Amino acid sequence: PPHRKPLKTTTAGNPPNMASIVEVAHATDGAPGKLAAPAPVARAMMPEWSDKEKAKIRRVFDECDTDHSGTVSFAEITRGLAKDKELARILGIPKEAATASGVEDLKAIFVGLDVDASGELDFDEFGLFFAERVEILRYLPGADDDDKFCVMTESAAHLSPTLTASFESNLAAVKPKVDGLAAAMLAQLPAAVKHFLEPSAILKDARARGKSLAAAGLTQDSLDAYAAAMLSALADVLGEDAFTAAHAEAYGKCVRNLCDMYRLGAEDAQKAEREIKAAAIEAAKAKLAAEKLAATEAAAKAEADAVAIEEAKTAAIAAAAAKRQAEKEAAQAALAAAKAAADEAARMAQAAIDAADAAEKAAVAELTEKAEADKAAAVEAKKAKEAEAKAAEVAKREAEKAAAVAAKACELANKKRKEEDARRAKEREAAAKKAAKDKSKKTPAELQEEEAAKLERLAKALEEQARREYEAARAPLTLQPLESYAVDGAVPDKGSTWQYPAQSDGWFRIHNTIRAEMTKLAAALDACALPTGEPLPAWKARAIKSYWSLHAALVHAHHAHEDDIFYPLLATRCSLPPKLDIVHGDVLELIEAVDAAVDALEPGADLVRLVSAFDAYKTSMEAHFAEEEAVCVPLMRAYFGFEEIAAVMAPMMKKMDPLVMGAFVHHQGSKDRFMKFMKQEKIPAVAWYAEFKSMRTKYRAAQEAVAQALLTGVEPAQGKPAKTGKKDLAVAMSCGSGAWAVPIPGHAPLSFDEPEKAEKEPEPVPAVEDERETGEDTAVPEEETAEKPVEAENAEAEAIEEAVVEEAAPDAEEETPEAPAAAEEEIPAPSPEEEEKEEEEVSFA
Repeated sequence: PPHRKPLKTTTAGNPPNMASIVEVAHATDGAPGKLAAPAPVARAMMPEWSDKEKAKIRRVFDECDTDHSGTVSFAEITRGLAKDKELARILGIPKEAATASGVEDLKAIFVGLDVDASGELDFDEFGLFFAERVEILRYLPGADDDDKFCVMTESAAHLSPTLTASFESNLAAVKPKVDGLAAAMLAQLPAAVKHFLEPSAILKDARARGKSLAAAGLTQDSLDAYAAAMLSALADVLGEDAFTAAHAEAYGKCVRNLCDMYRLGAEDAQKAEREIKAAAIEAAKAKLAAEKLAATEAAAKAEADAVAIEEAKTAAIAAAAAKRQAEKEAAQAALAAAKAAADEAARMAQAAIDAADAAEKAAVAELTEKAEADKAAAVEAKKAKEAEAKAAEVAKREAEKAAAVAAKACELANKKRKEEDARRAKEREAAAKKAAKDKSKKTPAELQEEEAAKLERLAKALEEQARREYEAARAPLTLQPLESYAVDGAVPDKGSTWQYPAQSDGWFRIHNTIRAEMTKLAAALDACALPTGEPLPAWKARAIKSYWSLHAALVHAHHAHEDDIFYPLLATRCSLPPKLDIVHGDVLELIEAVDAAVDALEPGADLVRLVSAFDAYKTSMEAHFAEEEAVCVPLMRAYFGFEEIAAVMAPMMKKMDPLVMGAFVHHQGSKDRFMKFMKQEKIPAVAWYAEFKSMRTKYRAAQEAVAQALLTGVEPAQGKPAKTGKKDLAVAMSCGSGAWAVPIPGHAPLSFDEPEKAEKEPEPVPAVEDERETGEDTAVPEEETAEKPVEAENAEAEAIEEAVVEEAAPDAEEETPEAPAAAEEEIPAPSPEEEEKEEEEVSFA
């Protein structure tokens, strides 16, 4: 455009791409685009401005340069943005970057514009705020434009509907007419007045109107004439007294801005038309050159074709001679080959005849032998059937005889019971008569004493009965025959649907999780209660309260799942011992006792009360877990199939608290072990990356790190996220693992130290079935029951890792060297790279 000077260039005629410095998108609502963090540009690539443009930029520059140093610092920019809300719009800075929360983005913008890296912006560098935004600079409000805007705003309400008629009347003398220009000016004049101080809001729409009006013959002369007609119409509508010089100047600039935007749009259309014509000329030239080249190539091809024809004739003659010679030699060779083939065919035919004769003889012998074997088998089957029928007849007679004996015995028993009942009735009647007779002889005091003794005997009897019922309800549970628990004809025949041992069931695993936390908290209390002579530090009191709080939440969640889901489900097919519900109530009381002891814990206090309450709770829980595993798990696997339980487990796991689920995932030992559990339960492997991994990391930071601090006596760093690597949690991970882990047939002992994917050649482990279901010896040859190598499972996990891009890199926690197995072993300091990976993982979680 004529109002802008060309940019300096660094290559032949190509202006620099200033979009790398500032991105401005003119949206419909006029909002500026996002200001990117630009890359520094060379001083030679900076734009050149006209004197008028420099004056406008200088005015904004001077407003920001509060110390009059000739440069603008980052502090002056931030103070200017805080003082003047319009400064962000003028400089094209996004609103979010102009706030306190966006100071980093604003700093990146400032550094990108600081070409010489001096830490301050001189005038040329400050001008880069307006690069690629010349239109915004062109319409940047002047110093007195606020007054003009107020003048137009006050008078806009007095513009009557006669403005259209007056404008059209003034256009009568204007020639030539431009179709659509008058309607566009009338339609956009209110928006031009409204956005007078922010003309960029209508720039896009106005330029689009000007582009469409270019085809109607829009020129600068017509724009000047229409602008004069509009100003005259405004003066007519407002009246000579109301339309002052200030009105004329304000409306004049507003209408000129609008017409200038139309002109820019028309120039865009003309430029596009020129580009189309130039492209057409270039296309015609290219077509002519292509036709000329095609003619030259055709002539050359014709000449080459003539030479090729002559060469082809010569080659054809030579080929014919060679063909005749080859046919002669081929005929001779074919004759010899045919003779040899005939001899070979005769030999093979004789061999086939001999083989057929031998096969026929062997088949006849085999069929004869089979027929004799079938005959003998039929005879044996007939004998066995006859013996079976005879045995059934004998059994029937014995059963009838036993039934008769049983009926007779029942009849005699009933007769004897009736006689006994009659005798007892007579004795009770005689005793009653005697008691009545004796009662009539006794005094009221004797009768009252006798009644009190009777009530006392009754109370003692009831107390003894309650004691027996209490002891019976809390007697150790043992598994009875599975059929004895059946309800409503249910049959315990679902054991074959379970493809893994009971000890690998999720019920065992959640028990092991709670056992592990109890073991760690008991060890932590022992470590804190050592006779060091020092009072209990405040941080240890807080850590004990934090650990117990999350542990209690885990236990409450587990008991809620049992009380609300699994116990009612099992009760539909089998009768559960009442002790299970009773013990849950006992455990709740013990938890409340520990809660009270924990709440009362203060810095410097002793742990006697807490240790006593926790030991009682831990003892009760361990006994309860053993009974559930001995009774409930076998009943569930006998009366319910795997798919039925899986349908219940899936929604329960989705609703489980992330920290509770993280405790379960963590105490499986390693990622590889948990992936095996997921495969066992038919859980998609991608769930590890989508949910389970982050849950484990959160649990380690919230709970395992607390156990590590209590066990080692090292106070965690304040204000820093807890580290979750194996080295950082080595003592907590190895604490009493042998005390709570239940051995699972076919699985190696649990260890947190095993490296991922290390099981290359696992030892074959015999498969173990439930002897209660089979009742047979389950010994199987070792080579048939060896556990499948882990390579296939690892391959599946690796395939999932490749599918999930975010998790393609190996888990930093899983590839660290083996952690120490005991607290007293020295923990090697991790390398800076490992610490960085671990911190990134925590931040990501």
